[in-house]
Amino acid sequence: MKKDIYIAYVFLGMTLIGCDNILDSTPAVTISEDLFWQTEDDAEKAIIGVYGPLMDEYYFAGHTEPVWDVQSDDLYRAGDWGDDAQLETFNANPEQGELFGRGWKLKFEGIKRANDVLRNVPSMSIDDKKKNEILGQAYFMRAFHYSRLMLIHGGLPLYDENLPISEYNKPRATHAETYDFIEKDLEKAAELLPLSWPDTDLGKPTKASAWGLLCRFYLYEEKYQEVINTANKIFEHKDIYSLMTNYGDNFLVEKRNEKEVLFAVKMMTMADSPAWPFNLYFYPHAFGGWNFFHPEQSLVDEFEYLDGSPRRKIKFQKEDAENCKYIFTDNGEIVNWQKEFAKRDPRLRATVVTCGESFNMDGTIYTFPAGDTMTGYCCGKYIDPNHHAGLCNLHYCIVRMSDIYLMKAEALLKQQGNSNAEIDGLVNEVRRRVGLSDISNCTMEDIIHERRCEFATEGLRHYDLIRWKLAKTVYATDNGPDGPRTFVEGKHELLPIPQSEIDLSQGVLIQNPGY
Repeated sequence: MKKDIYIAYVFLGMTLIGCDNILDSTPAVTISEDLFWQTEDDAEKAIIGVYGPLMDEYYFAGHTEPVWDVQSDDLYRAGDWGDDAQLETFNANPEQGELFGRGWKLKFEGIKRANDVLRNVPSMSIDDKKKNEILGQAYFMRAFHYSRLMLIHGGLPLYDENLPISEYNKPRATHAETYDFIEKDLEKAAELLPLSWPDTDLGKPTKASAWGLLCRFYLYEEKYQEVINTANKIFEHKDIYSLMTNYGDNFLVEKRNEKEVLFAVKMMTMADSPAWPFNLYFYPHAFGGWNFFHPEQSLVDEFEYLDGSPRRKIKFQKEDAENCKYIFTDNGEIVNWQKEFAKRDPRLRATVVTCGESFNMDGTIYTFPAGDTMTGYCCGKYIDPNHHAGLCNLHYCIVRMSDIYLMKAEALLKQQGNSNAEIDGLVNEVRRRVGLSDISNCTMEDIIHERRCEFATEGLRHYDLIRWKLAKTVYATDNGPDGPRTFVEGKHELLPIPQSEIDLSQGVLIQNPGY
């Protein structure tokens, strides 16, 4: 049967930096598949399309992927979406189509596009180096789309490039089978992708992107030796991949695509695009945004003092819509944030914005008022200090070099049972970068603390707590705006399969336990 292929590779603001010319491409057209897959340009357009779903509002370009972090004790939902409240209080249900259904479809659309590339590009008469680069990206992105589904839903129906359409309505694979599928794709991607790209293609995944995600999933599966071996492959290339000198530079527009960020979803300013501006969700109303996702006080209290003094807890007190104050809970003293930021771990300064702070954005001064927050803070990593909310040019980090240090340290500690100089050294590399003193005899508590501060509001905390089997305990004592929350073990590790997809499958897809 002859098939048509829909070519719409203007795809909306996923900027592999250096691909700006794509934005000027011919509008979407429908052509026969027999006429496509002929030239290197065809293959390039097809692989660009694999990235396209990322830039939908219900994937990374605004709401759906960042929202999973509100389940953690790091981030309060804020905003006005009722679905988010159900998610944060562990009351999600399969009928929430806006939250689950649209994201499910987008991710499987990305998988389908990757399969199109993997099925057709191998037989094309194009340069072998270019072919390998395109296939490597397709394997990586198929794994990436699947991984974002697996984190929230568990085992999935697995589709490769050879599966006939007649077999598309298939049951879910097990969790282990889904992990295995993703890992094989990442291993193949690492074989085919380059170590680095020229400046014109910065932002595309590299070997280290694949190795970094492999480390994460090996860690989730408790394959500690595989974590260590894969991390070492990245460490062999410290001339290419290393920690940024300044932690906060990882999140600044002018510093992105530097040596630490192994993979990120990139955003760019697109005045005439239907793509959703990522930072609209994170910016306060006063900055022109929609005022979602506020860091919680327990996260702020986690950050150490540079001189090693005992950490002091802080309380936010809203006095009116414009004014607020913060006090230390031990003696009621008013917090001077300029002094407090100077005393604390610099990662705190990069992570939060406090009430009363002002920024010169596009020539206008914007001030963060008390009326725009329930926690006292908004997310510093997703505010471009030079641009208001309508001009987005940021990115969402997926895996950074500091994660490789901490994942290897954790794998070694789990494997050996006790710390040693190598484990201490890995953790201290991350701490020294921000001016913190070295630790010795590293424990899991040290790693848990370090990961929370290093990756605050980057979407990892909730999944870390689940794999450490700490979610139930931590959320039972959560002091966020919702107060303590009930995490049911055996249920809340996963979110429900969209009921609409179960209905379409005529019951072939089975719901997760408890929903």
